[in-house]
Amino acid sequence: MELFNSKILFIVLSPLLLLLSLIFSFIVIVRHILYNLGILRSHKVSGKVISIGNITVGGTRKTPTVSSLVKELTSAGKISTVITRGYKRESNDQFVVHDGKKLFGNVKNSGDEPFIIASSTNTPTICNSDRVSAAKFAIEEFDSEFIVLDDAFQHRKIKKDIDIVLIDERRFLGNKFLLPFGMLRDHTFRLNSADILILSKVSFVDSNLNSRIDYLKKFGKKIIISKIIADTIKNNNEELKLENIIDNNLFLFCGIGDPKNFYSTFKDMKVIGQRSFSDHYSYAPEDIENILETSAKYIITTQKDFVKLPDELQKNDRIFYLELNLEFYNKKFEKTSLLETIFMEIPEWQN
Repeated sequence: MELFNSKILFIVLSPLLLLLSLIFSFIVIVRHILYNLGILRSHKVSGKVISIGNITVGGTRKTPTVSSLVKELTSAGKISTVITRGYKRESNDQFVVHDGKKLFGNVKNSGDEPFIIASSTNTPTICNSDRVSAAKFAIEEFDSEFIVLDDAFQHRKIKKDIDIVLIDERRFLGNKFLLPFGMLRDHTFRLNSADILILSKVSFVDSNLNSRIDYLKKFGKKIIISKIIADTIKNNNEELKLENIIDNNLFLFCGIGDPKNFYSTFKDMKVIGQRSFSDHYSYAPEDIENILETSAKYIITTQKDFVKLPDELQKNDRIFYLELNLEFYNKKFEKTSLLETIFMEIPEWQN
């Protein structure tokens, strides 16, 4: 019924939404023209700058992609720093979440996604809307050779050496209109400015996969495929394979941009209830109280939501988060790595 009402509301508001979309579209085009003409300036920094972003709203798995790349860089002996805006953080100006040795502050200071990246990679991580200033700081303070920008495809103030764009294979580009009539944050022609396109959240059983790849080929960019490996739940005390809890009652909750993929992981299991919150939701005590009332043996959420729970709840034996890992494939469906793909674009970076 809620979905039906949402569709009715969209139809009623469509003329207004389309008008607002066209206005936004015009503003976005003018901004790109100003950058292309040099009226608005892009600034070069001395490090190697890699941007990981998207062209649509909603989850495309940017956070695990950033974490995967940073781990690959570390394994290759490269020093990197992640720079992110830190959406909904309570700190002001620049905030160093991790300096490569120590984690500072908490999820409120940094925002949920930067905190996850920093704590899972132990890599220098900086929150700052001014990416140029943060990049210069990272190069001077941490000797960073690589700067990894989180969610920066639309950010043109800093010059990027590699622009990586993630596209959700299932939702793809929607109706190809910009917000709010569509789901695009930028025009599809901007994919011509990218270097690598990642089809994310691919299941390999979707009949649309080949048609998606064929559509993206027209941009002449390197295309790779990202598959989510989600077979483990964890908390601060325990780690369990999903196959070992298949006979138990589960309760699911999350506050993410696209919860359908999260819920679908448990579609063949004994889910006795679920609850969705808005993206980047800050949980109130009554929310948690209501969730804990469930009789389910395991209460499962996303890592993004788990890190925002109070410490005493993170230690609760019933509450777990779904661990996400990524596997990357080329267009021939052969396993590859994100860093390997980047090195193919810029071979001299391997040295």
